[in-house]
Amino acid sequence: MIYLLSGPDTYRSRMTLRGIVGEFRKKAGGAAAFVKRVDAEEENIEVVGYESRTPSFLAPRRLFIIERISGAGEKQFSLVRPLLKEWAASKDCTFVFWDPVMVEESEILSTVRESAVKTQEFRLLSGVKLASWFEKELLRRGATLRSEAKRLLLDSSGGDLWKLTSELSKVEAGFLFENGEGLREAKIWDFTDSFVGKRGRSLGAALRLLFAGEHELYLLGALAKTLRSLISFRAAIEKNTAPSAVGRALGLHEFVAKKTYQTAAGLSLKKIIFDYRRLLRVDENIKTGRLSGPVAFLELFVGGRQTG
Repeated sequence: MIYLLSGPDTYRSRMTLRGIVGEFRKKAGGAAAFVKRVDAEEENIEVVGYESRTPSFLAPRRLFIIERISGAGEKQFSLVRPLLKEWAASKDCTFVFWDPVMVEESEILSTVRESAVKTQEFRLLSGVKLASWFEKELLRRGATLRSEAKRLLLDSSGGDLWKLTSELSKVEAGFLFENGEGLREAKIWDFTDSFVGKRGRSLGAALRLLFAGEHELYLLGALAKTLRSLISFRAAIEKNTAPSAVGRALGLHEFVAKKTYQTAAGLSLKKIIFDYRRLLRVDENIKTGRLSGPVAFLELFVGGRQTG
């Protein structure tokens, strides 16, 4: 049996795939059930053909998940094409093709669809459909938001449900409240959270805050706190210290600690310290009057960048 899940809305397709795996595990022995994932862009897909044809007395029912076959190229797919009819007729093996590309954009996926018992396509949501999904997700989580907060989150998401659900996790962590102060803190979080990885987005968030009346020194203080946390987590990673212990020591919410740890894992200590020292120079320039607040603040986003 073959299923095909495709399309750029990878959040909904991943959730659907998770549901398929969960149901399979229920019916096939729980955690011990045979589930094999293969990324066709990274691994040799031939192993799926071999293992699906090899009888297993311990796991007679098996689930194979083949990801990104559309980008693997004809050479990889040539190993699969002759097996599609056999896989479609299999009673013991289920094959799920998961792909971030729409079927009409890929000849490979069009071929897979011909043998699939079910195809689901996940286009990016927008407009009324996005708003409807958002309302249902709020209801599922038991979260409530004012209209202004909903609009802010929907407008900033661009239909990216991964980003939108990340923002909703902040709601659950208490970063958005049903008042103006909560929205203000959310906007400041957007500035500090994106500073190390998405400098352009961080600059846009900072400019909106400055135009709304925030003071440069307040934003620098918020950013300094974020960078100090990143330094602590990066140092802990290098010393193999448990991230939960660092989060408790810094007094961070569990969600913030987890996200900061994940960010720090992708950065070097040298780069974080470089950014922190630049922040200190900007702070000094403002406090000494060497440069005006707005001009000094913009130095955070221009000039040399430390990438090592």
